[in-house]
Amino acid sequence: MVPFPSELRDLIIDCLRNDTAALRTCGLTSKAWLPRVRHHLFRFVEVHPGRRGDAFKVLLQDSPDIGRYIRELEISGVGDETVVPEVSGRWPTLVQRAAPATRKEHVHRADVWLEHILPASPTVLSRVISLRLFSLPITPHFAALLGAHFGEVTAVNLDACRSETFGDLLTLPRALTKVGHLRMDGVKWFRPLYHKPEGNIVLRPCSLKSLVLTGKIDATTVISWLVDQERYTSLTSLSCYLSSDASAIAVQKLLEAAGPTLHQLTIGFSEVRDPSVVLKNAELSLQPLTSLRKLHVQCVNATRFWAIPSLSWILILISKANSRYLTELTFSISAADLKDKLNLEGLSVILSNRRYSALRDLIFEVEGHGDQWDDIRVRLNMRLSVLDTKGIQIHLYPFGEHA
Repeated sequence: MVPFPSELRDLIIDCLRNDTAALRTCGLTSKAWLPRVRHHLFRFVEVHPGRRGDAFKVLLQDSPDIGRYIRELEISGVGDETVVPEVSGRWPTLVQRAAPATRKEHVHRADVWLEHILPASPTVLSRVISLRLFSLPITPHFAALLGAHFGEVTAVNLDACRSETFGDLLTLPRALTKVGHLRMDGVKWFRPLYHKPEGNIVLRPCSLKSLVLTGKIDATTVISWLVDQERYTSLTSLSCYLSSDASAIAVQKLLEAAGPTLHQLTIGFSEVRDPSVVLKNAELSLQPLTSLRKLHVQCVNATRFWAIPSLSWILILISKANSRYLTELTFSISAADLKDKLNLEGLSVILSNRRYSALRDLIFEVEGHGDQWDDIRVRLNMRLSVLDTKGIQIHLYPFGEHA
């Protein structure tokens, strides 16, 4: 009997990667099928306090070899049992709901709970490359635990996490030394002040290549640390929101420092009455970005102040671009603002300048277009028609659908 080709077997299993029930059935077919099945079943795992965390602990105790299939791990502080951060008497509680009265656990603190569910051997989860932490307190002990078990992690997503001080938060990147991609959303620290270090800085190898800071985070402190500690030397991609003159000044210092290496920039405003005033006060300019390839201007939800007469800040910002490598320019914008506030004629003039000679794709991600799609397309083609003669293609996508 001719054996079934392993290539075809793996291809069949790959086609079922989104069908958990079918994958489980395949896993019972033959031992030869099991590795490929586990590759899909356990590639992403989510754990949280309570039954799921207990099941994770038992799974790795009984079958530690499964750990090598886990590549992406999400650790959440919200589950059947709430994690209680006990780091200071003045700590703002993270508890969103009381633990069920019928369930009693001896595990309460995040670091104790994490130590309880992680395998005894730090090598079991050594193949994890992506880590997402949700609603967890970051303490030095917690960071040390992560560093011991996830030393090969290259991507970290911090969502709604808390630290008592910014220094405590920094214990995480110090523990996970190979992180190249960091995303922070809704991360807060109890004592927000950051003090610039005095004296000579002891430099360590820097692997950070991509940094994403949403509008729900104090970008000033994070970026000031990045600049003061010279942690930007490998940075090629930055996404951030400006919420004040201070944040814009900090970003400008980073752009000046990382200008030659930065290839992608996403920039927007959050809780700002007039972005053009912030740009002026901070003297923010894209001129230092001489190697910029992609620029994304985020206009959707840029401010809670609705009485802004125009989006002139966009033209002010892009008029200072200075990269002969810039090939893609993206605007995320609402249909109403595209129609009434964005000066398309002014945009056309700026993009016709020779500083945009390498531009090939002009992309509009439009929010709330509804039945206005055809009108928007006609408006863009008519008012930006001169760009077509320069080889610039105009693309229109619903908001969030452009990769």
